Amino acid sequence: MSMSKMKTTPSNYPRSLSCDTLNLIFNAAFDCKEYRFARQLVLSWLSVYPGDLAANAMLAKVFIAEGKIGQGIQVYEKICRIDPEDIVSMKALAMGEAMGAVRSRISTICAARVAGCTSIFLR
Repeated sequence: MSMSKMKTTPSNYPRSLSCDTLNLIFNAAFDCKEYRFARQLVLSWLSVYPGDLAANAMLAKVFIAEGKIGQGIQVYEKICRIDPEDIVSMKALAMGEAMGAVRSRISTICAARVAGCTSIFLR
């Protein structure tokens, strides 16, 4: 029977992923730097299982990899509020905050240098 002639009934709906399969697909996408796919995968999972802390950690990891450090920090903060003994998320939160501070400092230095260069040309 061809797929187009198959009746859509609950028995032939695609089954949801297991946690192991989610981890496997996420890690493969992340390793291949397919961050958008990894983010969409995790967001789909979280729409069904919003309290899954491991999936939330995956989302934070993707946000940081995409350069969305503030969003990643927010997710890690949420995880740490719910589970203050999650050492991995605590360390990731500290690293994310450090990355955010470094980026902010670099932006400030670059802006100051650009302003300095501009003033040289305006003399």
